[in-house]
Amino acid sequence: MNFPKITLFFLLLHSIHCNQLTKESTTPTQPNEVKYVFAAAGLRLREAPDLNAKNIITLPYGSEVEILRKTGNTLSINYYLSGEWVEAKWKDKTGYAFDGYLLDKKEFARFDKVFQFVKRKIPEKKKSYRLSSELRIDEKWNWSQIQFNQKKSNSNFTIYTLFPNKTTDGEGCSLYNYSTCINVILDDKDNIVFTDLDFEPMGQIYYIDEEIVRFGYEGGEGDDCSSGGTETLFIYIFKSKTFVKRKVNAGSVCEDEFCDRSGNHLPSCKKWKHYRDEIYSPSEPSAKIKEYFKRTIEPEKK
Repeated sequence: MNFPKITLFFLLLHSIHCNQLTKESTTPTQPNEVKYVFAAAGLRLREAPDLNAKNIITLPYGSEVEILRKTGNTLSINYYLSGEWVEAKWKDKTGYAFDGYLLDKKEFARFDKVFQFVKRKIPEKKKSYRLSSELRIDEKWNWSQIQFNQKKSNSNFTIYTLFPNKTTDGEGCSLYNYSTCINVILDDKDNIVFTDLDFEPMGQIYYIDEEIVRFGYEGGEGDDCSSGGTETLFIYIFKSKTFVKRKVNAGSVCEDEFCDRSGNHLPSCKKWKHYRDEIYSPSEPSAKIKEYFKRTIEPEKK
């Protein structure tokens, strides 16, 4: 049977169109990204991308979350953590979560290693480890208070800083001239090579390069008759796995006779005595060690 040429053309066009539809319909979709909750107290899944939105459920630490889409709606938690709202699914629950507390599988494994290490280590330090002038770790310690503060890395080491949420000033590790932070250093094979839980709290990371990392915290006070402050710095040397502490006390004391600290309003002091004490420990360091302290300060001035 002979078909008209125009009929053959439409049959061919129909066949091509059907093949294209079939090909498109069988193309597999990309799987959604999966991340893990690393907030110790859990992460809230909300009905809308808003902190005031109703909480659907609190996802436990370590929960596997499927990311359905990013909203582009950013959020910062204090100064140390930022991210955006994402639409997420956990089991049969779907809602919105802050991805600042979500990590991919590899990064979560590293963080969890640090977190579990600190949990095991703390009981050994209940009586001796001081987080501030008024706080010691004791039987009332609540792991849901532990928060991630920061992570810093060079080519061979990574440092995680954690802090108990209810014992910080909300902006760092300083509290009444003490540090509330806990630091853990991992090498490039994820071995834990150092923690200040074995010594004393070192504070927040101020600077890092390939040779050293500098931690620190500070505090101060004053009145009409005096003003002063204390800066405590630690240099950790990666190669030798050692650290040096430097404590600087500096300020001014009024020497005028009228400055009797009576609490009454006093005229401006005209005669001030200034002081500055610099103490290193465990002992007076070498010139090289002192150079480390100077080196860490210079890049921050640029």
